[in-house]
Amino acid sequence: MVLATLATVIASQAIITGAYSLTQQAIQLGFLPRMNVIHTAGHERGQIYIPFVNWTLAIATLVAVIEATVIARRLGAPSIYSARLRPDPDVAVAYAIEILDEAESAGSDEQSAGSDEQPAGSDEQGDR
Repeated sequence: MVLATLATVIASQAIITGAYSLTQQAIQLGFLPRMNVIHTAGHERGQIYIPFVNWTLAIATLVAVIEATVIARRLGAPSIYSARLRPDPDVAVAYAIEILDEAESAGSDEQSAGSDEQPAGSDEQGDR
C-alpha cells in the first residue's frame, strides 16, 4: 500500500512537471498564446508555475474521477466509499447471530451452574 501511494505521488508530480514544461515550450514556439508563467526560483531555471495549467489539471482530474464513478455505477460496481461506509448486510447479520449465540451460551452456562445450588430458605431435608 505504501509503495502504491509513493508511486502515485511520483507519477502525479511527473505529469504536473511535464505539463508545465510542454506548455512553456509550446508558448515559446508560438503554438500556444502567451500565458502567465511564474518563475518560482530566481536561481533555478526550470522552476516554473503556470496557473492556467494548474487549474486545467485540477478540473480534468475532477472530471475523470466523476466519470469513472458514473461508469462504475452503471456497471454495478460498488464505489470505494460505499464499501467502506456501509458494511455488507450478510456479514452484519452473521455477526449479530454470532453475538446472540455467544450470549445464549453464556446465559445457559450460568443457569446450569446455578441449578446445582439449593434455593434460599430451603433445607436439605425438605420443608416441614
